[in-house]
Amino acid sequence: MTQAFKEPIFDRATAMERMGYSLSLFNELFELYQKDSGNFLGEISDGIATKNWELVTRSAHNLKSTSGNLGAMRVYGMALLIEKYGKSKGTQECPVLVEQVQAALAEFRADVLKFLDTQKA
Repeated sequence: MTQAFKEPIFDRATAMERMGYSLSLFNELFELYQKDSGNFLGEISDGIATKNWELVTRSAHNLKSTSGNLGAMRVYGMALLIEKYGKSKGTQECPVLVEQVQAALAEFRADVLKFLDTQKA
């Protein structure tokens, strides 16, 4: 059974508050996040494939933390669930969740790029 996620893709207010309302800081961290989130997701996939649940748990935790800081709340919720599954040694849901995270990351990136475009003077 796949999980329905209701969290917003991009919570702008939370993200900007966490960045001290600094658009330049947000932009800098977003650039890092684009690379890091892909790395974390790759580690999660590798961990699932090899049943390395410690790697799954750690990488999901890192993805969750960085996503929360940037307001990627749907990715945050998905990563939280993957982290829980990793702690309990996995589930059949993990590969489906990874695909959902990939889609949510693409939506988040698109929303952020639109947001940044509207902030240009």
